[in-house]
Amino acid sequence: MRISVDWRLTLLVNALLWASMFAIAFAREPQSAGASEPFTMDDTLAAVDGAPEPIGCLVYHETWPHWDPYSVGAAGELGAAQLHPGGELPAFLHGDWTPLPPSERDPFNPDQAVAYLEWYGATHDGTYEPWSTWRLCA
Repeated sequence: MRISVDWRLTLLVNALLWASMFAIAFAREPQSAGASEPFTMDDTLAAVDGAPEPIGCLVYHETWPHWDPYSVGAAGELGAAQLHPGGELPAFLHGDWTPLPPSERDPFNPDQAVAYLEWYGATHDGTYEPWSTWRLCA
């Protein structure tokens, strides 16, 4: 059975997307035994507390039901903002939305995730088209 070049390319792209997702998700410094995660549900709630209404609604639906800052979506979306490896994650990591260097950007940091969503809304006329749950909040 011959596999077409297009099919091989599709497999390669998907493998690279998944590899990048796992590299980001597991590239954390190890914690000592018994240490808690650096970010909690309370951090997510605090981050959305002062944000514009659509952002709180969006984060609620993207992390439902636990406001989990370590949420990983079915398609590899990461964090409270559910940044997709083939979509908004590269813009989050390398874009000009923050003065932080790329090495200090963390999609699992609720404050950074919400700041990115605020920037995205401000630069896209208050719309959040890349997020499928946005229509529930409009």
